[in-house]
Amino acid sequence: MTGPQPPYGAPPQQPQQQPQPQQNRLPNQQRPLPQPGWYRHPYTGQTMYWTGTQWSATPPAQPAQSTQAKPVQPGPAKAVAVDARKRRKWIIVASIVAALALVVGVSVPIVRFLERQGIIEVPSLKSMSKEEAYGTTFTADRFDLQDPLIDISNSRKFSMDLESETAQDLAKSEELEACDFLCVYGNANLDAPVEASYDLVDGTRLEITGMSRPDAAQDDNDISKYNLGFSGYEHYWLVQWRDAQGERLAKPKITYFTVKDQYRSPLDRPRDLQLSVDDDGILRIGFSAVEGASKYRLYTIRHSFAGSDVQMMPLADTDQTDVRIDQFAPSTDLDSITECGGFDQAPCSKEQMHDTGNASLRWLLLQSEDDAMECEATKNEAPGCVDYDLGVMLGKDRAEELAQQFNERIDTSQAWVAVSAIDADGHESYLSTASLAPFMGSLPVNEAHYMLNRIDEQTNHYTGYDSEMPDKLQHAYAKHYVTMLDGRTHEIYKECPKPERNDADMLYSHCTVPGTGYTVEQFYHTVDEYDKSQATIAKWKRSEPRSSVVNATFKSEMNDLIDPDSKPIGKNGVEKYKPFGSTEYVRYIAENLLAGHQMIDIDAYASSPSAPDFYDVLREAVDQNSYLAVMLKVDYSGIVFTDVTVSNKRMVRVTYADDAFALRDAFYDKVMQAASTITAGATREGAVQIDNYLASTAEYDYDAFNAHQAGMNSYKLQNNFPRSWTSGILVDGKGVCASYAYAFDAIADQVGLTSLYVSGQGATGRHAWNRVQLDGKWYDIDATWDDAGSYASSEYQLKDANTLDKHTVESDWMLKSSIPSYGGSQR
Repeated sequence: MTGPQPPYGAPPQQPQQQPQPQQNRLPNQQRPLPQPGWYRHPYTGQTMYWTGTQWSATPPAQPAQSTQAKPVQPGPAKAVAVDARKRRKWIIVASIVAALALVVGVSVPIVRFLERQGIIEVPSLKSMSKEEAYGTTFTADRFDLQDPLIDISNSRKFSMDLESETAQDLAKSEELEACDFLCVYGNANLDAPVEASYDLVDGTRLEITGMSRPDAAQDDNDISKYNLGFSGYEHYWLVQWRDAQGERLAKPKITYFTVKDQYRSPLDRPRDLQLSVDDDGILRIGFSAVEGASKYRLYTIRHSFAGSDVQMMPLADTDQTDVRIDQFAPSTDLDSITECGGFDQAPCSKEQMHDTGNASLRWLLLQSEDDAMECEATKNEAPGCVDYDLGVMLGKDRAEELAQQFNERIDTSQAWVAVSAIDADGHESYLSTASLAPFMGSLPVNEAHYMLNRIDEQTNHYTGYDSEMPDKLQHAYAKHYVTMLDGRTHEIYKECPKPERNDADMLYSHCTVPGTGYTVEQFYHTVDEYDKSQATIAKWKRSEPRSSVVNATFKSEMNDLIDPDSKPIGKNGVEKYKPFGSTEYVRYIAENLLAGHQMIDIDAYASSPSAPDFYDVLREAVDQNSYLAVMLKVDYSGIVFTDVTVSNKRMVRVTYADDAFALRDAFYDKVMQAASTITAGATREGAVQIDNYLASTAEYDYDAFNAHQAGMNSYKLQNNFPRSWTSGILVDGKGVCASYAYAFDAIADQVGLTSLYVSGQGATGRHAWNRVQLDGKWYDIDATWDDAGSYASSEYQLKDANTLDKHTVESDWMLKSSIPSYGGSQR
């Protein structure tokens, strides 16, 4: 669920950026280029000379003494300078060989070799209908469904033509990237782009090339053995989001395809991959065991604005299915783990784990808010202030300017964790992926060193005793400053227990930083001084709410299997709760959960290759059906889910808390009471009346927010503030932003308005609001920030979708593939 966001005050604004000219940023600038010399070409396999910028049949000066191929990283995607006549002859010969192979069944190994090199492509004889490929997830009313491509060559390239002006705009834009036009995804939720590289061919054709890493059994040091192309995923979806003029397509074109990936192990991929954050802020990764697997390989994946590409970094091999990321030391480059817990290395010791933390995730963050502050203060003289890739893309002057400000679009990445199973022969299964998006604001990757150093410089004069400091400095000293994976500097009040005397007879407290593993010592003259300090800090906490992400994930447990009691859509008797789903699958899950069914048969939906992951479906079902959010509770203890397989059919076992349905019904009664006061019905005025009703009958729960900010875990939040994130606004008259949004959505549904729950980033962190459809157009409304006491202000009331000031929509409130049909826009 979305973390708390208080009524908006007036936090500092980030400087606005103006578009600036830039160089073509589409070629893959992230991969290191090899030194000049003789190498094997990554696509043709021929031995050629790499000049440092392009391929050549001969070296520029004296011939090299040896033509022995050397291991290299691939050069730029456009580096294919091969003699045209030799190339044509080679293609003709290859085509004849391929034709003979297809006709008389000979030379198949040769054909496969040529196909892997990208020289020929053998047509697949396999086929699949659109109905089989797209199921109920992608429907013709929302997507332009293309014929599926089955078992095509993994070296296949995809392209689309752009108008010349559009291509120039794309190359210069600081808002668009190539994946906004044409993108290949490895999951049906369309939120995990695959490792690929982009290029503008002839200036106007946008081309995408798969750049997968090798299979685990291949030699990482020999580029000729890289399985370059699309590899690693069982299914792919190619989506064209925009037309040649750069306008968003009303119905994006989607092509389901699979590739011939002969290196992949027949092992099943690890299922039920789930991410969570432990109380000390460390990422936990869990998944189901795979029968026959000798070990598992973990990856982190980043999709950054810089370079318009997706990169995968191998993290470690493990034989465990429930691990913390601090068990593995961070890599020094894309291919090796050096300290502990990596490939063929001993696990990290407890001391090493403490030092490691979430450091393996740091490469996902290009620049932090703290880094930008240092760059601005030192006028770009600090190390790393001018990023090489930004310099290439945007020019040095623009790169230096951007280094002085934190820009979420440029400085952070979309990120995922992936896992594969490895068999006894060393071959990998297909990948499973899970998004890090819901956890970006709750994963500490570093201390904010610049901010901490500045405060230390000021406090050195006071020998570490906060009572001697001026109020403002004492206030700053009460907090610890931490950089999260979202790049933001989080201010977290330290928790300092009663002080003890050390060997030097000084009173000190060993303070912790909630939600992190960081600690710090703080000194006091007397215990009375400590008590006064803690009382002052408690007052500050009450008056200065901040926002962060709720650290929670779904729990699971196995119970005795029972026969499925699920029913089709419309047959569950829950219409009074106005069940909603952007797809049939989501609606089906929502109805069966609202009806309290304990064994839900999902095989008809989950068996389609285009079916999204069940937990992505569940996430939308909960967010878009307020009664389910109320039943689930803030610590996710109200409804517990377990994937099971019965007679080769996928099902979900559900266990409900004893009070789940009482909570649902109590919330329903309050919703109907509120709906009876909305006299304007399904109109703009009706939406305004709901906004005013919430403002006049409820208030923001600052106690709940402050407890969350102080690091209280979800279990304690549920005990102390059981409804503040769910039904509290209507049942108790107080709650945080999620509670406002769930209340608005439920009331709007009952008066006939088409309403959605939306989540993303507010001015200072995670936030939730609503989206309403009026006369066929979508509008956003924020009941939390509109709450002016006894009435609702109009500042955040029914503005065009995606235009609310200081609101950034994210993609975890609805299946990403559905968002374009419901107002669009997401990070």
